[in-house]
Amino acid sequence: MSFKLTEFYSLNIPLFVPSAKYFKTNGNFGSDRTSTTAPYCDNDPDLWWKMPSHPSSPHSYNPNAEYAEDPEAEMFWLQFSDIYDWPHIQYFDDGSDLNRKLQTADFLAVHKSMKAQNKIRKHELLQQ
Repeated sequence: MSFKLTEFYSLNIPLFVPSAKYFKTNGNFGSDRTSTTAPYCDNDPDLWWKMPSHPSSPHSYNPNAEYAEDPEAEMFWLQFSDIYDWPHIQYFDDGSDLNRKLQTADFLAVHKSMKAQNKIRKHELLQQ
């Protein structure tokens, strides 16, 4: 995920992000999700496939696979993204769902919940 989202979350700014269902329906999380695509290493279009998983990896999905090549792999890795792990993120399944949620969201309540969560995160971080 973009570091910008981490900053927005730390600032308690309510975030509305596409749900996993949205990505499964529409495909493609973005070309900068893996290290084998633009803007990183895009000289070889098959590089994602040529880069094997670590031999002792317990995961059967290639972390460098793009949605077009292996939708199941990308959906598997998507679940580990921060935005699907952090509490108080608002998810939408399509444009009309986003519009409805933007019209009905209690932004102040979400902001306060995020603020409380960030205090917990800060405390946990400083305890390490």
